[in-house]
Amino acid sequence: MSYSARSWCSTAQPSLISPSSPVEFSTGGSYGAILAMRVLVGCRMRPVKVHQIQNVYLKKVLMTPLVVAIALLLGPGSSGLQPQTAESLIGTWKLVSVSAKTADGAAVDHPMGSNPTGVHTYTSDGRMSSIISFGGRKPLSTPDRYAARLDEKAEAFVTFFAYAGRYSVKAGKVIHHVEIASVQNWVNTDLIRDIQIDGDRITYRVPAQPLNGVMRTTELVFERMK
Repeated sequence: MSYSARSWCSTAQPSLISPSSPVEFSTGGSYGAILAMRVLVGCRMRPVKVHQIQNVYLKKVLMTPLVVAIALLLGPGSSGLQPQTAESLIGTWKLVSVSAKTADGAAVDHPMGSNPTGVHTYTSDGRMSSIISFGGRKPLSTPDRYAARLDEKAEAFVTFFAYAGRYSVKAGKVIHHVEIASVQNWVNTDLIRDIQIDGDRITYRVPAQPLNGVMRTTELVFERMK
């Protein structure tokens, strides 16, 4: 059901809500502070103090218009933040930026080289894949990757990774249940990332892990491909 400010005002109940004095009601005992808010009453704004009362009927009557009023005040485009759900991930995303910090908070310059590239794909049947390539990678000196020098092969290995499997979302985290990976240690493990979806962008926060002997956390930003 949708509301407009006019239709909501027409349904207000003056007998229960007096425009001349503040209304006191509760959002629940778990809130320990008194909140100061404003709500539409009689088609005008006035303050509402929030604390606990015993009248359950008044709680129900007042809380519904309060929620509607807040939604009207915020408007449909007030924030691009979206719920972190499996459905909100479905699609293909390209890597747009990478940043990292050490355990003492120092920024890491170009943690994946200049202009790294990557793609994340999530499907509606619960499957995912991740491919990330560091920026500035060099080609092998020979088309035969088996015959390439050891230092070339080592460099190629540490600057590229990929994995695939199933995924799930829980409590603001995406869990990648890895089934195949370029790093064998990841197979049959869960890679857990904090995520935040804001419009067509998704931010992954990777927990602290040792990389080249230094503990660091990494943040990757992906953009939905259209």
